[in-house]
Amino acid sequence: MISLLIGLIVIGIVLITLEIFLPGGILGILAAICFIAAVIIAFKEGEDSTLGLITLGGVLCIGMAYLFFFTVLMPQTKMGQRFSLQTNIDGKGTSDTQNLLYREGVALTDLRPGGIARIEGERIDVVAVVGYLSKGSTLRVVEIDGSRISVQELPAVNADPPGHQPSTPADNLPPPDNPVTDLPQF
Repeated sequence: MISLLIGLIVIGIVLITLEIFLPGGILGILAAICFIAAVIIAFKEGEDSTLGLITLGGVLCIGMAYLFFFTVLMPQTKMGQRFSLQTNIDGKGTSDTQNLLYREGVALTDLRPGGIARIEGERIDVVAVVGYLSKGSTLRVVEIDGSRISVQELPAVNADPPGHQPSTPADNLPPPDNPVTDLPQF
């Protein structure tokens, strides 16, 4: 029975060690199951609770030693530094978007209602307040709620007044002097 307990604890130690190289949590869970099984078997098979308490104490000491190693010693080793990020990531968070309120931009993609726009020279994920906006539309930021930036289409600068009929190229030609005789001759 002692060999079974020692075997479960050794298997647990090997599984936790492998967890360093094959992260994912499954090996760590299997190691925890081995440790718990060793403690339960020690309590059930021992004549008194001494063997169970000794096994529990040993498993807790192993756990504390691994915790200390992974949190304090490992980050200082060369291998530990390869596992962790060594550079700072600079970028804008959602708090930097507050200065975009009421700024204008252009839709880089169709907004259905979400899409991408260029505002203040930056590509930003936006959401149209009303329906579909086509690519190239001029936009204004009307609301910022956390990371959600809502935009509204601005009317075109050279918009025709309501009721105006659009002209065709033929409307811009001067009228012929004599419609019948002014036809080209072939």
